[in-house]
Amino acid sequence: MAIAINLYYFFKIDNKNKIEHLDALWLELLVALIGEQFGRDSEYICGAVCNMRGKGHKVFLRIFWTIKIFFSDLSLDKGC
Repeated sequence: MAIAINLYYFFKIDNKNKIEHLDALWLELLVALIGEQFGRDSEYICGAVCNMRGKGHKVFLRIFWTIKIFFSDLSLDKGC
């Protein structure tokens, strides 16, 4: 049996900040993804998204883990 976990880390930038902050954050994230700056955890990163909206802007980083659980590894015997 496998359990899948989806995580989203996001940064919210309101409209009061300049659009240059959003551009800089997006550029740094893309360079980190391309350069594999996340180390061993790079294999779990599925992508990044930038949403530009009127209320505020968001940058998402999607992480996907799959955890495999084998019932033979679980000890259900209580010794009775």
